[in-house]
Amino acid sequence: MMFETPECNFCKSKSIILLKTNVRDTKHNFVECQKCGLRYYSPRAIYSSIKPDGYGTEAACKNQAEKYYENASFTPRATPDAKKGQRAWLKRYNYDLLNRAFKLNGKPESIYEAGCAVGFMLEDARELGVKEFYGCDINKYAIEIAKARLGFDNVKHGFFCDMPGESADMGIMHNYIEHTNTPFDDLIIINGMLKPGGTLIIKTFMDELDIDGSMVGPTGHRYHFTSKAFKNIIGAAGFRIIDFKVRNIMGTVIGRKFEEKATI
Repeated sequence: MMFETPECNFCKSKSIILLKTNVRDTKHNFVECQKCGLRYYSPRAIYSSIKPDGYGTEAACKNQAEKYYENASFTPRATPDAKKGQRAWLKRYNYDLLNRAFKLNGKPESIYEAGCAVGFMLEDARELGVKEFYGCDINKYAIEIAKARLGFDNVKHGFFCDMPGESADMGIMHNYIEHTNTPFDDLIIINGMLKPGGTLIIKTFMDELDIDGSMVGPTGHRYHFTSKAFKNIIGAAGFRIIDFKVRNIMGTVIGRKFEEKATI
């Protein structure tokens, strides 16, 4: 596995403040960009050096996808009733988040989800009346499950799927943006996929409430966001925040794409 010491993905500065060293004995440092305040882990693994799909071995990728589909969680549930209960909880959570977005910016005809995993969010959106679905995930086994078991044809293995610009009504980054090496660049890509006035949904870990980070490591969470830095990159990527909530250690953002185009 190969590692890199990255510049800030937002403002491109290489000037950092060292916040923590050797976090959880991983040899990763937690740093803050001195210019814009974005916080991330460094050094970190280069994507191309993580085999095969960003989660380790083929067996690990398959096991992760199957476990998530069966449990609606990466933590296994002991009984069938417990598994059903966890999926029911996740459905209620997804319904609440989606309906909040629908109320604020209208119900979409089409949704694109980055990091769609096995497709639970898309499935719940379908139950709420959304008609068209697109998505991607770097775990190819998760994509196979989304296709074969949940019936989503337009989900692809990879970082982003090919689709016409400004063609989706809603973009979702649910537990995604903390995993990517390029959160600001990915927001720009999502912006380009959405129609003017389209809706953005993001859920991620907020640094103020989870200062030690979660799942730290070469394939875990590369970024943690303070509220200020998070709002800054979303606005700079071409979105107006219309709802921002923090609960437990998680933050959710609902945004609306500006009419003018955003550029890096």
